[in-house]
Amino acid sequence: MGRSALRARREHLGHVQYLLAVSAVVVTLLTALAAANYVLNPYLYSPGYKADVAAAFERGSNFAVFDLNFDMRALRREHIARMQVSPEVVVLGGDQWQEAHAGLMPHVRFYNAHVHRDYADDILAVTELLVRHERLPRTMIIAIRDRTFSPAASRPDWWWQFFLPEYRAMANRIGAEPVRWTETFSAAYLRELLSFRLFRARFGRWLTADAVPGPTRETTLDAMDLLLPDGSIQRSRQHQAMFGREFAMADATQAVAQRKNDALPIDNRAVEALDRLIGFLRAQRVRVVLAHAPLHPAFYEQLAGTPYGEGLARVAATADKLAGKHGLEVVGSFDAHDVGCTASMFSDREHAKADCLRRIIGDLTAEVPARGQSALGLRGSL
Repeated sequence: MGRSALRARREHLGHVQYLLAVSAVVVTLLTALAAANYVLNPYLYSPGYKADVAAAFERGSNFAVFDLNFDMRALRREHIARMQVSPEVVVLGGDQWQEAHAGLMPHVRFYNAHVHRDYADDILAVTELLVRHERLPRTMIIAIRDRTFSPAASRPDWWWQFFLPEYRAMANRIGAEPVRWTETFSAAYLRELLSFRLFRARFGRWLTADAVPGPTRETTLDAMDLLLPDGSIQRSRQHQAMFGREFAMADATQAVAQRKNDALPIDNRAVEALDRLIGFLRAQRVRVVLAHAPLHPAFYEQLAGTPYGEGLARVAATADKLAGKHGLEVVGSFDAHDVGCTASMFSDREHAKADCLRRIIGDLTAEVPARGQSALGLRGSL
């Protein structure tokens, strides 16, 4: 081999070694960033953290957190497993129901099993937990929102994947066709772990916080939100002041531009799964009520005649069809005027406050036989 060839080979090997070294550095830095994001956000990633919150609930304490971007699915998994007594009324739904506290139905054992950004899969998954731990209630309020029946491929988020084991278990139990594994892949989880912007925000929050998350007997805090033993939340005083009427109106107007062309596709498999679940619950002598949480009046009104508004009508019609088949009550409405909720009863485009939610489920109280209050550890609830 000539000298020129040897020189070329050494140069080639040098380039390869350089690229390998750079790649190793990049992989190391990304791994460190992912590990840091994991550690700094136990709300989302740490199973043990959710177990600590559930243990606090068992002792009758609320739990203070920096914000409500919390893995509620893992918390439900831990909390339901620890329940000593079955609730009499359970709400299954999304964060539109997060402020529905036990005081809305004060004469029964009430549990709010909401999870963030829910789908039909989550309704099956929470029910599986209740069945598995023999905690089915007398009455199940199943909330139907705009995206309850969304196909997996059209979902803009990935948190629902945390409940895949329980969802598949219930789907198998009732003979429903589950979402295929190929439909559950998402790179969003990895993108969030590798986000430097999120790392910087979380690191800064831990450095500057005046207090740390943990159990508390306080019922409202200045800077931190509360998770309550009845499954609901209580916003901090700062957040209550922030999410006032002007903020909600501005958020509703902005959301119209973002969502008006969303057609809200419906996955027939999700409808069929919920149909089978309702039949299963009825066979277990559980009273099932379907419920719609209203949208901010300005948001709903400006969506009239848009693809999104028409999609809402299809979702409501699907719920009505299920209710007609099984003889169920349907309470609430996407239209706030139908349930008497005003703009001041909303934190933003779609999150109703407790005084609005009371108008939807408060009337159900008299229809549920009361056993007196008990044992879910509701101290600290509103």
